[in-house]
Amino acid sequence: MNHSCVRPFRRRTGGFCPEWEHPYSRLGGGYAVSQAGKLHFRPKDGYVGDVHPFFHDGTYYIFYLKPPLEPRRSGIAGMVSALTVSKDLFHWQKVPVSLTLRPHSDPARLADALGDWWLISIVRSLETGRFFAFYPRGSGICAAASDNLLEWHPIDQNPVLPPKLHVYREWRDPFVFYNTYDKAYWMLLTTSIRGEPEFKGGAVSYATSRDLIQWQFRGTIFHPGDVGSPECPEMFTIGNDWYLVASFATPRGVGKTSYRMSNKPTGDWKAPVPDSLDGLDLCAGNTVHDGKRRLLFGWVPTYGGSEDARGQQWGGDLALPREVYRLPDGTLATRLPEDLWRLIRGEGVFPPGKQMTFVKQKGEWQSARGDISNLSSPAVFVLPLHLSRVALDVQITAGHKTNAIGGIAIMYPQREPAFNIVVDWAEGSLAVKRARPNGATFNLLPLRLPLPRTITLRMVLEEDVVEIFISQHYSLATRLPENLSGFAIGGFVENGLLRFSNFQLYDLKPHSS
Repeated sequence: MNHSCVRPFRRRTGGFCPEWEHPYSRLGGGYAVSQAGKLHFRPKDGYVGDVHPFFHDGTYYIFYLKPPLEPRRSGIAGMVSALTVSKDLFHWQKVPVSLTLRPHSDPARLADALGDWWLISIVRSLETGRFFAFYPRGSGICAAASDNLLEWHPIDQNPVLPPKLHVYREWRDPFVFYNTYDKAYWMLLTTSIRGEPEFKGGAVSYATSRDLIQWQFRGTIFHPGDVGSPECPEMFTIGNDWYLVASFATPRGVGKTSYRMSNKPTGDWKAPVPDSLDGLDLCAGNTVHDGKRRLLFGWVPTYGGSEDARGQQWGGDLALPREVYRLPDGTLATRLPEDLWRLIRGEGVFPPGKQMTFVKQKGEWQSARGDISNLSSPAVFVLPLHLSRVALDVQITAGHKTNAIGGIAIMYPQREPAFNIVVDWAEGSLAVKRARPNGATFNLLPLRLPLPRTITLRMVLEEDVVEIFISQHYSLATRLPENLSGFAIGGFVENGLLRFSNFQLYDLKPHSS
C-alpha cells in the first residue's frame, strides 16, 4: 500500500482511567500546573498536533495527535493519539485513551485496524448512543466503538471505506457527522485528484451511511482546482448556511484554517473575502458545538530554519479556543470567549487608581485622561515595566484620515525593539513583524475594509506564542522566532495618527494539566 495516500500509524497503548467520569478527582479540588505553568497546553512528553474536539456531558474532550520529543521527533513519525479534557477550557487534565481488541474479535482480520492509531473523528450514534471513532489505515478508513470515549475497540467490519487509489492519491482525515438535510451520516475525506499538481489537486470527497458501519462512497463535492490537500475538513450549518472548513496545504506548511460557504451541503462552494478564520499558525483547526456556541481548536506549530526562511514543524502548542459565529451577511468571525478571557487574567499590572505612566521612545506624544496620542510619526512609546506573561486589552482609534499604520510594540527588557503587532487601516491587515526596517513578517491576516476607526485589541503573550484578537471579529495566533522570558510593552505609529485608550495589562494565570 502506498502510505502517501493513507497516512501511516504507530499504535497507542494505554489503560483504562477508573476516574474518567470524574476527571479532576485525583487533584483534590486543586490543579497540577503543567510545564512550568504554561497557559498554552503542551504535553511534557511530546507536542500537540491535529486537534479533534468532542463535547459530551459538560466536558470538552480534546483528542489530538502527539509527535514525540526530540531526538525522536521527525515529521509525523512516532505519532500517537492522546487526550486532554476540561470543563471550563482553562483547567485541563490528560486522560489515557486506548485501542484494543474485543475478546471474540479476530486479531488476524483486524491486524491493520489495530495498527498505528490516529483517532481523527468522533461521533455518537443517534440509534444506539455508542461513540464511534474513525481513522485512516493502509486498508482504508477504519472505525472503532466505545461506551466511554476512553476504551476503544475496532469494529469487525473494518475497513468501512476502502480507498479509491485509481482516482485519488490521498484518502484520509475522515470527518463524520449526522446530516439532517440528507437524514444520513456523512463522512468527509481529504482527497487529492491523481495526476493533478500537488498544490492544485486538493479535493473533499464524501460517503454516506445509515448506521455508521455500512458506508457508500458518493464522490467529490469540492475541487476548485487551485488548492492543496484540504487538511482536516469539516462541515456544519449556522442558520440556513452551510460551511466547509479545511486547512489547504501549501509548500510552507499546513495552511490557514479557511472556509467556504454554500446553501446546500453538496455546494456550489463560494470563497468569502477574507476566507480564513486565522493565520498560518492556527493549524488544522476543527470546531465543536457545546450546546451554546461553536468553538474552534487548533495548534500553533514550532519552526525550524533561519528567521527569514523558517519552516513549520509538525506539532506545537494548543492554541486558545476561538468562538466562531455568523455575521449578518453570512460570513464567519472569531473571538476569544469572554468566560475564558476572565479565567486567564490574573492580577492587573497597574494597581487600582494608579495612573499609567509611559516613556517617549520616538516622536512626540501627549497624554490626557489616561489616553496616549501621537503628534508626529513615526513614533514609539513604552511602559516602564518588566513583563513575562501578559494579557493586554486596549482600544486604538485612528485619525480621520484612515491611512494609519500602527499598533503594539513588544520590546526587549533594554527597550530595544523586538516585534510589532501591526494594524494597517489603509490596506486592511493585521500582521506580526520583526521591529526593524524590512524586518521579517511572521504572520499576516487580511481584514475586511473599511476598518472601523476604533478597534479593541486583545493580546495574550506567553514565551514565544502570541495570540491577537481584534474587536471580537478576528484572531491571529503566531509563533515568534524566540522565547521572550522578559519584555516590555508599548505602542507605535508608523503612519498617521493613533490614540491608545483604556490600556490594561494583566498577568496570566497558569494553565493546568
